[in-house]
Amino acid sequence: MDHLRRFSILSTAAFVAFAVILGVSITRVYEGSATNPRIWAILLGGFATLYALLLAVVWKSRIFSEQRDLSLQLVSLMNNVPGAVYRGLPDWTIPFMGANIEEIVGYSSEDFRRKPWYEIVHPEDQGMLKRRVLEAVRARERVLRLEYRLLHRDGSVRWVADRRQMLYGEDGRLRWVDGLILDITDRKRSDVALRLTQFSVDRGSEATYWMGPDGRLIYVNDRTCEALGYSREELLSMKIQEINPEFSPERWPYHWDDLRKRRIFSAESTHRAKDGHLIPVQITANYIEFDGKEYNCAYAHDITARKQNEELILLERDFSKAVIDSLPGIFYLFDRKGRFLRWNKNFEEITGYSAEEIGRMHPLDLFAGPDKALVQERITVAFVKGTAEVEAELVTKSGKKPTYYFTGHSFQGKEEPCLIGMGIDISERKKLEEQLRKSQKMEAMGLLAGGVAHDFNNLLTGILGYASLLSLRGGVDPEVAKAVGIIQRSAERASQLTAQLLGFAERGKNLDVPVELGRVIASVAGVLERTQDPRIRIVTSLRPEGGCVPGDPSQLDQVVMNLAINACDSMPEGGQLKITMEPVTLDEAFCREREWMSPGKYLLLSVADTGVGISPENLERIFDPFFTTKAPGKGTGLGLSMVFGIVKNHGGCVDVRSEAGAGTVFRIYLPESPDGAPKEKAETDHPFPRGRGRILLVDDQEPVREVAKDMLEALGYDVITAADGLEGVSRYRDLWREIDLVVLDMIMPNMSGGDCFRRMKEINPKARVVLSSGYSMDGAIQDVMNEGILAFIQKPYRLEELSRVVGTAVGTYQ
Repeated sequence: MDHLRRFSILSTAAFVAFAVILGVSITRVYEGSATNPRIWAILLGGFATLYALLLAVVWKSRIFSEQRDLSLQLVSLMNNVPGAVYRGLPDWTIPFMGANIEEIVGYSSEDFRRKPWYEIVHPEDQGMLKRRVLEAVRARERVLRLEYRLLHRDGSVRWVADRRQMLYGEDGRLRWVDGLILDITDRKRSDVALRLTQFSVDRGSEATYWMGPDGRLIYVNDRTCEALGYSREELLSMKIQEINPEFSPERWPYHWDDLRKRRIFSAESTHRAKDGHLIPVQITANYIEFDGKEYNCAYAHDITARKQNEELILLERDFSKAVIDSLPGIFYLFDRKGRFLRWNKNFEEITGYSAEEIGRMHPLDLFAGPDKALVQERITVAFVKGTAEVEAELVTKSGKKPTYYFTGHSFQGKEEPCLIGMGIDISERKKLEEQLRKSQKMEAMGLLAGGVAHDFNNLLTGILGYASLLSLRGGVDPEVAKAVGIIQRSAERASQLTAQLLGFAERGKNLDVPVELGRVIASVAGVLERTQDPRIRIVTSLRPEGGCVPGDPSQLDQVVMNLAINACDSMPEGGQLKITMEPVTLDEAFCREREWMSPGKYLLLSVADTGVGISPENLERIFDPFFTTKAPGKGTGLGLSMVFGIVKNHGGCVDVRSEAGAGTVFRIYLPESPDGAPKEKAETDHPFPRGRGRILLVDDQEPVREVAKDMLEALGYDVITAADGLEGVSRYRDLWREIDLVVLDMIMPNMSGGDCFRRMKEINPKARVVLSSGYSMDGAIQDVMNEGILAFIQKPYRLEELSRVVGTAVGTYQ
């Protein structure tokens, strides 16, 4: 009997005894009264009611006590659960949270009475959590399992597993959730580490596989599949004997016993791929016992490259010797004492010494004169600084001295430092450098000669122009007329000299028409036969079908004439002059040395004589302007320089071979023209017709401007002058409707003739312009001509030439 039952019995007995005593006492007082039964009834009813109340209080206390005990037991039970039990409301508040939550997130259970749950959810997981809860509520899910991250009070992150019991009301709305939160941070870390480990093994660079005692494969990584060409499923159905031919079924038990004893070992072996080819591998086997079972974890490293390297090492000596012998230059290796340790076959062939002789020689024995000291100094530098280079003449056994470029690199040999290097023959490069130097020299002198010729032509314009005007005047004293004739002839001769200068300066290609070279040769030969020493026999050899080159006929005539006359002058006692022409095709190698030329079809003009020849010292200077070996008064020294300039300006080149006393051969290469020679037009003499119209004359040289104005006015034209391009444009802008023709100088300060012409075209697109220059019609002038210039007249011009060009432009000549 428990305490409550005993308390109830005692209380009942006490109440009954108290009621009897109280009733007996009241009955004695009211003895004989009619109220006695009523009094007993009231007493008994009151005490019964009091007892009932007392009993109810006792039972209530008992129930409250039991509930409190039960609550304490439940709380204790929840606080001892491995995790935190909680009850959450739809607004994310937590009316109850287990005490273990503090171990997980650092906040006590009391903190969550003021802190909504989502405040400690990781920001990256809040969206997912709310979305997943909302989906569960919509689907009326009873149980919801989630994994997400919480923020610890110290700032760290914890992973938790949240199992929620979703409780809904009769209306279907969520009333609350009862859940359990478990800290799974360590498990997550283990999962990550396990996945990383699995990934590193699966994606490892070495083939890795596991097998059991029977040799059956139980794991293979990606590299194993890739190397052997099998899928993972195929390999896991195979045994090691199927991919390693060295492990036959008979040998396998012995191998496993050996592995069990040694635990780990490494050896070279071979794997057979799916396609049958063998792969050399370095295998590392590891014996492992786990959970009562035996395993072999093996790593297979592909050593194909190493095996190939070993084979290459075996071939290195023969290969290196073959490479050294195939070098285009000489190869050498010698020590600090100058003893040759190694050399190639070219070394013997080029120097002319045998292997025995080279073995006894010192490197300096291959040099002479100043080069010997220079090479000695560079060898010392190479040993001190590690590298050096030098250009020097290599003296061969036969006495030849080709120029070589030597390199040297020092390195530490087995016993002492050594020097290894190569020598490359640069004789041809030196020759090309000399040709380039001469070409640059000729170009510089050409610029000078061109400038002199241009200015000289401006001066000659005044002289020749006024001489032409004087010759037209009637009633001139005979002495004056004679002097005028001499002035004209002298000026024309001077203009021929400037033409030679312009030819040398490569600025004298006036025309660009097909020229039949055979006809030029025949014409020159005819002149020579009538004028030169009859003891000189002239022979020509021309192609029957002829041949044309694009260029200026008069200048090409000058080239042939100059070469022929020089050849005749070199044979004072008579001899043979042979002029030939033949087609040739020049390749890339030939044109590479002459950058202005292009591979293709050319005509080769050869002028050969049997004269005195040219000495080596003079051969290097024959194209220099004003250089001549003729007696004073016998030559200007411009003939060959003019030939060089004209030929180069025509896209060709000049080659000369000569020895003193053995004659000379000039070879001229000129591009062949695909077009035939133009038909000759009959020449007709035109008188000086009376001109008409107004002409704007623009020239910065006052003498030229004055003589040209007088000449044009003598021809009947009205002339306006301008001193430069700016003034010319200004005058043309004001008077262009009255101007019939513009005679425009090409080279002027402030504004060139080309720019001046373009400005005039902007004013009047139909502007009629004749271009004039002291230079011949070179590339720059030709470019302006192509823009719409009517004609070109070169200074110095005679009256009849000016009349014809201007008259044609304005319509006087038809």
